[in-house]
Amino acid sequence: MKTNIYSATNYALTVQGDVATLTNGTKTQTMPLRHGDDVIPASLAAALKRAGQNPADYFAVAGRYVIRRAALAAWTAAVDARIAERHAEKAAADAALAADITARGQRALVLHGSYLMRSSLVYVRPMEAAEAEKFAPERRASAKLAMGEWTSIAAPVAQAFLASHPRQNDGWLPGTESVVILISEEEWNALLSGDLAVLETAKAEKAEKIAAESARIETASQQAGQTGEPVEIGRFMDECDGTEQDCSFDLVRRMVRGDGSRFTLRTHCH
Repeated sequence: MKTNIYSATNYALTVQGDVATLTNGTKTQTMPLRHGDDVIPASLAAALKRAGQNPADYFAVAGRYVIRRAALAAWTAAVDARIAERHAEKAAADAALAADITARGQRALVLHGSYLMRSSLVYVRPMEAAEAEKFAPERRASAKLAMGEWTSIAAPVAQAFLASHPRQNDGWLPGTESVVILISEEEWNALLSGDLAVLETAKAEKAEKIAAESARIETASQQAGQTGEPVEIGRFMDECDGTEQDCSFDLVRRMVRGDGSRFTLRTHCH
């Protein structure tokens, strides 16, 4: 809604949002709501003189418009009020975004741009069904949306991180060639600080875990070879695969044979 901030005979100045409208009885002019300037550009001053006006009776806005000096106080108050409104709007938007990130945000390292040469940290969230429906069905499940600001990561830091991780692709972002890699808070902080030592430590720890897991499975395989029976190497609960009526959950057991081949056994738990 437009608000009148100054009126005189055949002269009215109204504001709405970031735009002001000046009406002088014969024409209407819109202009940005910006702080006024006592210095009037030479071309505008010359135009005022040709119209029989004294440039000292006017102030300039955005270097392109002039307004009667009598309206300066009201104009300045309107500009200050709008600035305060915009600060409040931004604070509310920032608070809403922070709440949304807390509720749905996932920390991510995003490789993007031509040939995925750029690396950035940004929070992401899965697309909602209505947001993803315009994309191909096979791409919807992995579609993400960025949340908030992007922070560029130096190439050596990103490369050190990627070297410590197996190939990983947790999704993509619209509008750019991209790969989303979901990361932990510790990894986020290490990338943000550029702490290569932390990344190297994480790389060594991951390598140790992979080696330990390989050794554990190799031991189990040897045991299976000695006994002639497969050995369990892991288990977890999963939703029923639908092959049994009135069953909700299955126990899934990962097994290894003496020749190193692996398979799973699924037990219906109802």
